[in-house]
Amino acid sequence: MDEETTRYATNDGVDLAYRVYGSRPGRDVLLVPGLMGHLEFNHEIPFYRSMIDRFPRMGRLVVFDTRGTGLSGGSPSGDAEQQMDDIRSVMDAAGIERATLIGIAESGTQAILFAASHPERVTRLCLFGATARVAEDSGYPGRSEKELDQMVSFTQDYWSSGRVFAFFTSDYEDSVDALERFGRWERNIATPSEAAASTGRFAKTDVRFALSSITAPTLVLHQASDPFFLEEQARFMVGEIENAQLRVMEGFGSHVSMKREWGEQVMDELEQFVTGKPASTRQHDRILATVLFVDLVSSTESASRAGDDSWVELLREFHQSAEDVLRRERGTLVKSTGDGLLATFDSPGRGIVAARAILADASDIGMPARAGLHTGEIELLHEDIGGIAVHIASRIEAAASPGEVLVSQTVVDLMVGSDLRFDSRGQHRLKGLDRDWELHTVRAN
Repeated sequence: MDEETTRYATNDGVDLAYRVYGSRPGRDVLLVPGLMGHLEFNHEIPFYRSMIDRFPRMGRLVVFDTRGTGLSGGSPSGDAEQQMDDIRSVMDAAGIERATLIGIAESGTQAILFAASHPERVTRLCLFGATARVAEDSGYPGRSEKELDQMVSFTQDYWSSGRVFAFFTSDYEDSVDALERFGRWERNIATPSEAAASTGRFAKTDVRFALSSITAPTLVLHQASDPFFLEEQARFMVGEIENAQLRVMEGFGSHVSMKREWGEQVMDELEQFVTGKPASTRQHDRILATVLFVDLVSSTESASRAGDDSWVELLREFHQSAEDVLRRERGTLVKSTGDGLLATFDSPGRGIVAARAILADASDIGMPARAGLHTGEIELLHEDIGGIAVHIASRIEAAASPGEVLVSQTVVDLMVGSDLRFDSRGQHRLKGLDRDWELHTVRAN
């Protein structure tokens, strides 16, 4: 099945959008994201991106947008049992008999009900940042009615501004760009009223009764600094499920951390739980990737001419358009460098297409830029990348002229047979490297 294709299952007349990642026979994993999930944007969130990258190496990963959110139809205020049955519909449509089921946040209640109701279809259950009941009760730790009402009102009032997502993402880079990105996610996930309705429904949901009926091995993952879900609630679930274990993760600032390392650590726990073996994270500390550096030309002089306020706005526009291009071409933004950026791609063709588009957009707003690409092995570091391939790409970018996309011979060799054409720029001695490098410029169409 083509993982780039969004397909639809149907349950009681409601269309449920899902995607399949990977085609290898073996373990099937079904992810049920919470309200913040969206098939078009999951790869931008470290936790979801880590799963999309790593689970297909073990088997297949199926992800779907819950009813009333993202690309799925219906109303988000459907009852828990109705939403539970959506899991069955997606599994049937994707041809899955049994799977590891992962429930995130408020979707954990759906996963709990499904695991209890259809044990023959659940090999393992993982609940992340989830609870069987969020409201307090006699002898049960939870949020007060006032707190929950405030959460519903907050969602209604601030959904689409990015502030709801930011509430659950305390370690994000506090900037206008980050809030704009979060706001875009929110607007595409649901309307303010739909998001508030989903939050209100969850506040009234109680599936504690189902916990004792779960027979599948269960992993409860809890973030120690979660601003909404309580550790006591996670411990309650583990106490009620016969074959359950708890992992409390520390060292990150929120439930939905935007740190890449956090996503990898969560995935380490999931991989060991699913396979029964220690996570093979060392295998993907080093990967093959196409590295792209983009830099604005003469940025100091341009800033002086434009003035501080205008320059800041131009930079914001440059980075926003660049992020849009990277998203379209499946690139990963590693970091912004003030007047440039560093990104990676899983293929040189996508990297070249992205570089050309970024330079064209920069030129349109009067900010000439240059780009350099190289394909090689990189090291995945904490919120960064390293390795000789990164240094080579950086030096190639420095050798490029304004408006030029310059690439290594390695990139050219990998693009043999494509529609792209290159012109040789001859041999170059790149700073810090001990031999000459054949460089090529990407020919305009």
